[in-house]
Amino acid sequence: MRTHTKFLIAPATAAVLVLALAACGDDDGDTDGRQSTGDPSSVTDTATDASTEAGAVDSALAAISAAEEATGGTAYEISEEDGGWEIDVAVGDRSHEVRLGADGAVISSDDDGNLDRDDREGLAAARISIVDAIEAAVGTEPAGRLDDVSLERERNGHVWEVTFDDGNVDNEIHVDVVTGEVVRTGVDD
Repeated sequence: MRTHTKFLIAPATAAVLVLALAACGDDDGDTDGRQSTGDPSSVTDTATDASTEAGAVDSALAAISAAEEATGGTAYEISEEDGGWEIDVAVGDRSHEVRLGADGAVISSDDDGNLDRDDREGLAAARISIVDAIEAAVGTEPAGRLDDVSLERERNGHVWEVTFDDGNVDNEIHVDVVTGEVVRTGVDD
């Protein structure tokens, strides 16, 4: 049976979200997000792409924190949905789906039932969190905007699969759940 509960984010979590979004700005001294090589005709606008991609990571990290705080569990999957985030959180042997709006407010939290075997085993094996996996993947400087992260079973164990969407293809980065090392990168059309 699925239960539906609405949560409100605590003021401290809201403050974290505000700080995370404020950190999305650049600190190179210019205020308009434009780069120049000295030639006025070569000015390019890079603020939109860079802040959107970095903003998605910051937004996802804040959403994970809010979902874990709202449920008291451990996030193991996240995907961007309609400008907000949908996060699966393990609470004991149960899975909860938490939906957050674009503003970071928790919209709903549903008990989805028992964790499936692969997720339960992946979480048991994991020595790094979903947040650690995102940070490791970002270190590879992937193309695109963070789209989703999930636990995946592979021949040699489990990995965090971190996917960035550049508008044409999905760039997948696999992070070992034990060591935190990037073990494979690839493109999924």
